[in-house]
Amino acid sequence: MTIPAAEDQLKFINSIQRILDEGAFVATYKFALILALADYAVEHGDDSGHPVSLATDDIAEKFIEYYWRQVVPYAFECKGTAMVLKQGAGSQPVILQRVMDLHSKVNGSLSAARMHVKDWALLSKKVATTIAEMPLWRLQVAGNTILPFLYKQHGAGRTIDLHSGVVYNFRC
Repeated sequence: MTIPAAEDQLKFINSIQRILDEGAFVATYKFALILALADYAVEHGDDSGHPVSLATDDIAEKFIEYYWRQVVPYAFECKGTAMVLKQGAGSQPVILQRVMDLHSKVNGSLSAARMHVKDWALLSKKVATTIAEMPLWRLQVAGNTILPFLYKQHGAGRTIDLHSGVVYNFRC
């Protein structure tokens, strides 16, 4: 068993904090990705400390779940209209828009959305593709510095190999 030393665990926490403090955020994708990695570690990981290979397909469903409730229109009392809260700079982020489309189709029922197997699979595939294009290769950037503490930062692809100790650190 290769459990990270206390010093390494503190470095991990400091790196997460640095990304949150210094990372460029134009949408909520990076927050969702950190949360998805942590949830994956808790739900599927172990305490061995070993590296783990993870595909964007493995975390796309989590993104859908996170954004599902965020696409519910919010009613503004003073204006009397309901609209979805804006999640980023400019137009709505593409993942949010895709989730919104399926959300509308099934009248907001997440379980009904999952029963629409083709629609769910298509949405998951599109979300996985967006994760690979957007936050996956930008997550570990703080300012102008790349902090490859979660996985090797090579800037392309749909699969990452979480470094030794990352799953353990998210779980503990």
